[in-house]
Amino acid sequence: MDPNKKIKKEKIKLLTLRNVEGTQTLYTQIPFFMRTRLAQMIDSIKWEEIKHGCESYNPRSFQEAKEKFCDVLRKIDEYLEKGRNTKNEVETDSLMLMRTDRNFITVTYGNDPVKFVTAMADCIRKEDELIDHYILEDENTNESTSCIDINVEVSTNNLPVIEQVTESVSQELLDIEKNIDELQKMLTSYNSLIGANSCPLLDEFIFDPDELHSSILNHFDLMLDTMMKYVQVLSMKVAEFKVAKARANVHVGPKAKLDPLAKSFSAFGELLQTVLNWFEPTELLKYFQQNYEEEMKRKESILYQIKIDLLKCNLVVYKQPKDLMSIESVGNKKGKEESSGSDKLKTKRKYRTKKKNTFETGVRLLGGSCLKDVQIDKAFMYLVAERDKAEGKERDQSTVLTFLTEYINDENFPHHVIFKNVAIESFSRVEQNHIYKQFFRLVYDVYISFKGIGKMKVQTLSLPFMFNTGSNQILELIAARMWYCANFDLYDGRFHCDDSLDVEIVLKMLADRVANLNPANPRLLYQDEVEFLQTRLPNSSNGKVTMQGFIKDKMKKTRAADQELGFSFHTWFYAVLYCIKIRLLNPWIDGFIYGFCSEATAAELLEKESVGTFILRPSISREINSMSSREACTDLTMDIKLKKDNPSLDENPYFVQSIPILMSSVQKYSLYGAIAGIKKNNEAIAKYCLTRNGKKSIAFLRAYNQGKVEGEYESIKDYRLMVKKMEEIQIKEIGLDTTGNINERNEDAKSGASQRKRPFPGHFTSSSSPTSVCVPAQSPSDASSHWSNTTSTSDPVDMFDQENATFHMSPGSYNVALGLTTASVQGLSSL
Repeated sequence: MDPNKKIKKEKIKLLTLRNVEGTQTLYTQIPFFMRTRLAQMIDSIKWEEIKHGCESYNPRSFQEAKEKFCDVLRKIDEYLEKGRNTKNEVETDSLMLMRTDRNFITVTYGNDPVKFVTAMADCIRKEDELIDHYILEDENTNESTSCIDINVEVSTNNLPVIEQVTESVSQELLDIEKNIDELQKMLTSYNSLIGANSCPLLDEFIFDPDELHSSILNHFDLMLDTMMKYVQVLSMKVAEFKVAKARANVHVGPKAKLDPLAKSFSAFGELLQTVLNWFEPTELLKYFQQNYEEEMKRKESILYQIKIDLLKCNLVVYKQPKDLMSIESVGNKKGKEESSGSDKLKTKRKYRTKKKNTFETGVRLLGGSCLKDVQIDKAFMYLVAERDKAEGKERDQSTVLTFLTEYINDENFPHHVIFKNVAIESFSRVEQNHIYKQFFRLVYDVYISFKGIGKMKVQTLSLPFMFNTGSNQILELIAARMWYCANFDLYDGRFHCDDSLDVEIVLKMLADRVANLNPANPRLLYQDEVEFLQTRLPNSSNGKVTMQGFIKDKMKKTRAADQELGFSFHTWFYAVLYCIKIRLLNPWIDGFIYGFCSEATAAELLEKESVGTFILRPSISREINSMSSREACTDLTMDIKLKKDNPSLDENPYFVQSIPILMSSVQKYSLYGAIAGIKKNNEAIAKYCLTRNGKKSIAFLRAYNQGKVEGEYESIKDYRLMVKKMEEIQIKEIGLDTTGNINERNEDAKSGASQRKRPFPGHFTSSSSPTSVCVPAQSPSDASSHWSNTTSTSDPVDMFDQENATFHMSPGSYNVALGLTTASVQGLSSL
């Protein structure tokens, strides 16, 4: 497929599945599923030209319209035939959607290909207009605008797409009910007239039985057409629910609510059952069954087909299995290597889930309470590897799952199946380096029976999940699931996760992840934050980001002189979001934490601010705590503008210092306490916080105290062990060599690894305990004097002289260019 057309297809799906304004009526005449699945063929046809030719009564255009209409139907038939012949059992949903789309086209357009061509041309034109609109809107977005240009608006009015099911099809339901009412009134009137057969006044009625019969049957056909369309709508909404569920499961989308969809299925199921009851021998349609036997049998068979289509799409997983499962090997751990193409794969080793790692999962039939004749005979589930499904292999019969099956069918939980104490006793997986690419699914088979058709099997899939054999894999697997579930159709039967994505798609995924830290009150990323994240992504300069680079490759250094970072981009991003989620969510939402930015950007923002103004941002390269667990957490960095004590006349009196704010201190003293405890000459250095909403007094941070106000200044005592582990503090001149700063930022945007220029000797090292609150603020002139005094003793270097931890501020000379020769500086790490 042409790359441009492929991108257009993805944008169409993105816009529509997220219910962006303007898409609600986009596919009322051209079915969405058919449009996206046959995109390559549809986009290759010049529909607009054919349409104009037909409007000009060009015979050739009429012939071409007929040919293209037949081509589309033939392509749909090929899709259905291919699906029926494949071994992929889970293509049931896709086949059903395509079949309902074909029914819609044949019912709507019949033998009028010109009408179809016109509708297709209008649909494609509206698509292009909608996409161009959002591209233009994105280009005109300034820095204060969120980067989320095509996003599910995470608000109380527009949560998941599925919440609007009832509203989007309410007119269809009203039309059905209206037709049924008219039909009932007509039949009642007709029966009254039939009952008046013996009445001598019958001749006084102006009544044509044939006309009435024809009208009733026409209304019946209209009702059936409407019901078929409604089943298609419900099928699409189930597909949208699955997309929303997958995104919510990896926290890039708001919670997908099932109740609105279930109510729509129940309303339709009740209506369908009412109409089916008319065909009972004692019911309303007895007269028509006797006099129009073949016609009524045809209508009844259509109703049962509608019911079958409804049951094929209404099985959903309401309780998903765990995202990650810990496993251990079973039996012989040695495996012979065998060649498979260019990869060397080991013989399949047997695994099982750990004893304490059982889980529970469940499926349900939507609208089942209104389909009272539907019975669940049995239910079963089994494990499949996506790699096997993609190759069309049958399921591994040696895989053993143990579980308890519970069937629930009462008023509160109709047609539910719960699988309890699920354990995987034996299964195999391919042993390879890229464990994060091995996705597994549960397949649910539910066997049902109901009157009029007999027995049938319905099937659905769980979301992809993964197995880990060690804690060091956890964050890699979490990243892989987010990569897959956020960006791919999990139910299209391909079972394939691309190894690379456009950088715009990855940035969109990151923005959605940040927004869903608190879906009820999201804090959206600003454009400058998105641009900064792009500089941190691996190899993003070529327009692509690889899965390997996103998950495993070490993140770029912030400066050429820094040591190599020991973690990947996703590990850092996850740690930042986790610490925000558990400790800093409210100040993050309110903008007190400025957000993702570089050290150079922070210095530029503080250049014109008053002394004591600071910016809070996630640390770029601090070591990450608990890096191999779900509790991975990093620290904040506070960039603050300070004044030197005794600056010379020819130097800038101000500098910006970067100070770490440890999460352990925030937990112990609150965010306000951790910052207010940093003092110089017995006076707090932090006075104003530069936020996204302007400059605010530090006193505003008191609102975020976590229940412990007392002792907020006691945090200064934690500095007493500060020198045992050295930490690097960057002091940057304000207003000096601004060209260097700008070049540094430009280099940051291009390569992500800024080359730090130091025109002024402003770099010194101090030491810190891992449990210290932050690094003390000192000007360059004070540091060397204090360092000389303290390193002459046998005790560890301590920058505090008394219990109140007042800084030494005696004058002295300091020159970074010469280095700190009086002490051995170890463990340097940038902020």
